[in-house]
Amino acid sequence: MFLTTTCCYGLQAMFYIAEHSDKNTIVDVQEIAISKHLPAHFLSKILNQLVKKELLLSYKGQGGGYRLRKNASEISILDVINALDGNVLFEKCGLLFQDCSTDHSCPIHDSFRQEMNVMESLFTTKKLSDNDMMQMAKSCSPCSAGAESEKTVFNDSL
Repeated sequence: MFLTTTCCYGLQAMFYIAEHSDKNTIVDVQEIAISKHLPAHFLSKILNQLVKKELLLSYKGQGGGYRLRKNASEISILDVINALDGNVLFEKCGLLFQDCSTDHSCPIHDSFRQEMNVMESLFTTKKLSDNDMMQMAKSCSPCSAGAESEKTVFNDSL
C-alpha cells in the first residue's frame, strides 16, 4: 500500500490522540513526537493540516495541544488518509505508470483496481476507536521514523 510519510505520521498521531485525549484532556505535539519517535516540527505541520481538515481541534498557549474534533468512533482511517494524501491513493496505478487509465491500462489495472476498492471499503469501516486498530497502533510503527522529506513509502503492514 502506498502512503506518504505525512500520512503515516498523521495516522500514528491520530491514534495516539484518540487513545490519550478526551473532552477535558488535550495532547501536546511534543508528547506525541517523543512517544512515537517522530520529528516534532514536521508532526506539528501535519497536525495543523488535520485541524484545517476539521479532524482535530487545536489549543494555543501554555497547556495547548490537540484533541479530536469528533468522537474517535466517527473518524475513519479513510478520513485521515483523504485529509493528508487526498483521494490519489486509490487512483494510482499499481505499477505506478503515469498513463495508466481505464482506456490505456497496465497489465494489472483491473485486478489492482478491485483490490484497491476492497482497501478503500476497509479504511472506510475501520475507525480510530476500533480496538484492533488501537492495539496495532500501540505495538508497531507503520512508517520509518525520522524521515522528514515528503516521500511515498511502501507499507504492507496495515
